[in-house]
Amino acid sequence: MKRLIGIFIFLLICVSSPVYADNKDLVQYIGDSYTEGYSKDGMITGDDLWYVHASQKAGVDYTQASQGGTGFVAESHGKTFGDLLEEGTGKNAKYVVIAGGYNDMCYSYDTIKNKVYDTVKKAQTLYPQAQVLVAMTGDSIENRSCFTQVIEAYKDGTKQAGGTYITNSEYALNGNKDYFSSDGYHPNKYGHYSIGETIGGYLMKCEDVKVDTYASTITIGAGTYATQYGYFIDVTGVYHNYYMVDGIVDQSITGAIEYEGEYYKVDSGKIDTSYNGPWTFDKTTYYLVNGHTNKNMTGIVKYGNDWYFVNNGIVLTGDTLIYYNGQWHCIHNGKIDDTYTGLVDFCGKTYYVVNGVVNTSSNGLTYINGEWCYLVNGVLDTNYNSLILYNGTWYYVDHGKINWKYTNLVKYYSTWYYVENGQINWNKNTLCQVNGSGTWYYVSNGVINWNYQGLAYCNNNWYYIDKGIYQSSYSSLVLYNGDWYYVKNGKIDWNYTNLVQYGNTWYYVENGKLNWGVNTLSQVKGTGTWYYVENSQINWHYTGLSLYKGTWYYIEKGQLNRSYNGLVYYNGTWYYVKNGLIDWNYSNLILFNGTWYYVDHGQINWHKTTLSQVNGSGTWYYVENGQLNWSYNGLFYFNETWYYVKNGSIDWNYSNLVYYNGTWYYVKNGLIDWNYSNLVLFNGIWYYVDYGQINWHKTTISQVNGTGTWYYVENGQLNWSYNGTYNYNGINYTIRNGVVC
Repeated sequence: MKRLIGIFIFLLICVSSPVYADNKDLVQYIGDSYTEGYSKDGMITGDDLWYVHASQKAGVDYTQASQGGTGFVAESHGKTFGDLLEEGTGKNAKYVVIAGGYNDMCYSYDTIKNKVYDTVKKAQTLYPQAQVLVAMTGDSIENRSCFTQVIEAYKDGTKQAGGTYITNSEYALNGNKDYFSSDGYHPNKYGHYSIGETIGGYLMKCEDVKVDTYASTITIGAGTYATQYGYFIDVTGVYHNYYMVDGIVDQSITGAIEYEGEYYKVDSGKIDTSYNGPWTFDKTTYYLVNGHTNKNMTGIVKYGNDWYFVNNGIVLTGDTLIYYNGQWHCIHNGKIDDTYTGLVDFCGKTYYVVNGVVNTSSNGLTYINGEWCYLVNGVLDTNYNSLILYNGTWYYVDHGKINWKYTNLVKYYSTWYYVENGQINWNKNTLCQVNGSGTWYYVSNGVINWNYQGLAYCNNNWYYIDKGIYQSSYSSLVLYNGDWYYVKNGKIDWNYTNLVQYGNTWYYVENGKLNWGVNTLSQVKGTGTWYYVENSQINWHYTGLSLYKGTWYYIEKGQLNRSYNGLVYYNGTWYYVKNGLIDWNYSNLILFNGTWYYVDHGQINWHKTTLSQVNGSGTWYYVENGQLNWSYNGLFYFNETWYYVKNGSIDWNYSNLVYYNGTWYYVKNGLIDWNYSNLVLFNGIWYYVDYGQINWHKTTISQVNGTGTWYYVENGQLNWSYNGTYNYNGINYTIRNGVVC
């Protein structure tokens, strides 16, 4: 707290010597500027200080330690109440009184409570013989609501630590402007007197001081105490129109207080004996007589112009019924209400009330306050959960009322009906579960159709139904309106394009539907063997070629045969298949059924006459009109060379004459030697070959292979009968029997 006085007075007040008397108990006071005696209008000193006055009233000695601006949490000059406890000199005190509050009001409840707890525990340690008392004396003229959480934190922290809160200490000043100095929050001497009275009165009770009264209660400061024969007594409960707790009226108690089975209207700890009639507190209405209930009061009570029904002193504020004058009447908002029409709950049942009286003649559907209710003798049949026919329409009643939000199946006798928004929809065709879970059923025209088998459209999907039930495990073909569809896990799979087995036949499905016009190849589930599909089903009898995605494949008994290498006849043409597909790059011989054929770019060319090897190596064969001609003997022109073919293949060992198209050619090692000009012996006759062929006009002399004897050649062959001369290269030679001499 702010102080405006000199240091001398501060020391005089804050570090005062204890006041002791013989055989008196000692009180150690801990406090803030209130305890220092600070006032803006001048220091409070001597007997005017609250703790001096309190001690005098209780007849105890005292000592104090205080520091302006301190609190349980608040610090001033590095000190809190906890630090002041260490400075206290009354370590043998019977009581430790810690009073404050103003400086702690800016802190949170938890922060204050925890610090109060710690400080009380510390006091119990430092003052082991003392009862630790906590008082919330802080106050001001304005903004008194700021102290609410401080009060609660002081009370709770003290209680949890095992200390004692001084009841009503927060009411000592009570915002009375006459008790404050000019700053509005430091007490003047009258305020000190009031605090001293309040704290002193509490200490008087602790010390069991005899009071000068024989009345049942005595008020000292802000506290009212129970007394008897001039002494304080401990009593908890109702005592002479007060509600006491341990013999003290707690002004913080306001409301309905239960005591010995009755409820009392308590205002700041005092029973309001002037109150008679209905009184509501915390959502309960009590009927009071002289400020409290009568637990024996049950029945109709008139108050003012209204009749109330009271049960054991409590007004029945909810809607209920009472039996009165031979009829059941409605209690509405605690009163008998003869204008009320509606439903009333009573003893586990709901009754229909018309003009304040139960209408037992009402049966069937009845419109009540915006709801359609099913009544039996005026009682809502909450056990009824089924269909009701009303004015030609069937409605669903749920616990006695039409449920307009209900959309689901309802069983009525042996038939299940589809209810939509509370009534049967006879036009509905859909799938539905019972109560939104379990099996899905097919609804046709508002009723489950147990005889239906086929597809049903619901929520943008087609589902497979068998005997009225959705078959979520079914995966196969289904016939619907003349078309076959592929169902996977109970619904059409529009993304499926593949084979499906149905019965003993495999069908081809395209985009979820069987396409009868499709001829293609397909695998089962995209893996394994490829099958030949003809008109949307596998043709196990088909053997031949099939075009698929630009490639021709060989099919054998309905399956692609990847191991096949050979010829295949298809649409008048023979094709060469290698590893199950036509090899358009193949041009060579191929053996098929004992005959060698010539394949030209993947197919037999019947017009082809050529020479060819098998697989590009080995023997060269003579191909004529697309197949190997084993009977051919003669010459053949191939790649600008003439070859000698014998029995259908080139004879590389042959070197001699060959007759071809009217001319005799000289073949050397299987091909015509166009550079050869010499004699050749053929069938016992020597012929003259001139640049690879016999020249029948040639007359000359020649050696065999360019060496040895010279012979006379006439008209292309050696003339053994010639005798004469021959001029050769300007020289005349003599010939005898065809030989040059």
